[in-house]
Amino acid sequence: MPARVRDAAWRFRTRERLDWWRSGVFTALFAGGTFLLLCALVRRLRSPNPWWTCPTFAVEHRVTWDWTVFVRFCLVTTIILVPQSLAIHGFEANQIGPAVIWSAIPLLLIAFVAALILLADFDPRLLLASGLRSWLLPAT
Repeated sequence: MPARVRDAAWRFRTRERLDWWRSGVFTALFAGGTFLLLCALVRRLRSPNPWWTCPTFAVEHRVTWDWTVFVRFCLVTTIILVPQSLAIHGFEANQIGPAVIWSAIPLLLIAFVAALILLADFDPRLLLASGLRSWLLPAT
């Protein structure tokens, strides 16, 4: 085994830590990387961004995007809130898994039915409106 590898292995075994900021090579690499990241950020901010000039992000589509984000967060609560609330009530991990599966099965069935409806050339706006209405119906 070469001496350098043996020396590095010994340092790791003895948990000797190097002071990286006093190393000229490390400091130069860090400064160079920081400089390059700042240059890339300035270039990115000064040039036109094709993602935000996309017509999909226009003001008239704002409501659709807001609803999409809202519904996405509500669907994520199925995989976050259900396990967390069950864990607070003292359920074990082997009991939480089946509960999450049983709460996800209706979502999968609804998604499958929605896909079949969309394949039948149903207007997606009507499907979205009916889904939102059925979802908000218990709140009224």
